[in-house]
Amino acid sequence: MTPTRLIELGEIAPTSIRVIIESGGPPEPTPAIEQRWEAMRKQNPRLFNAPVLSFEGFNAGVIVARRDSYQRLAVQAGARVPVEPAVMQLSVTGLITARDTEGTRHVLVGRRSHATRIYGGLWELGPSGGIDPPPLSQTSLDGLDVFRQLVVEMREETGIPADPDPGPILAITVDDEATSADLVMRIDLARPVEEIIAHSESARSFGWEYETTRWIPCRDFGRFEAASACIPPTTALTPIVERL
Repeated sequence: MTPTRLIELGEIAPTSIRVIIESGGPPEPTPAIEQRWEAMRKQNPRLFNAPVLSFEGFNAGVIVARRDSYQRLAVQAGARVPVEPAVMQLSVTGLITARDTEGTRHVLVGRRSHATRIYGGLWELGPSGGIDPPPLSQTSLDGLDVFRQLVVEMREETGIPADPDPGPILAITVDDEATSADLVMRIDLARPVEEIIAHSESARSFGWEYETTRWIPCRDFGRFEAASACIPPTTALTPIVERL
């Protein structure tokens, strides 16, 4: 797998990050894209087309993005169909932490379902998901919009009962293999890990994105990552997790 590029940001407040969205709608799909998409949908009926934001660049707290489509994103896999311009989905990854009753900080990981677009069966820090484009009349987002998207992903993918406060943005991961650029936001849950586990629905019964979830002590995360099959962005984020 291709290593992920990691842009460490320290701890940036959500209000200090802006996403500027270039004008215009997504490019029209070519006949080759349409043909490949239909073949993919026959193999995986869960696939559906939807608007996405494509990451164009980052500088001094400003992310530049443009509007594109999940269809064009998905057909890029394995370079099956040439897509111009290429799509690098702008997403958010949660670094969800909580302490146990003895005060040891843990981080949440999930093993991806084999029904996901890429990296089926591998472990990841999460939840994660694409950042939904706003209405066409809206040309920017901020870190609080990103936080709200992450809360949606938590509720949809993990079954964890939580109403968290926004946390700092720690990094951007750029994964060329998954064609995804993720803002990494830390969310610290107030309830003890033991209580969260007791009141959470299992990942398998709650949603389809994860086969299972686990809480790993941050200080042991390097050993977990070395012994487990993890996605490249999670590997890249290991030093950040161990410093928590």
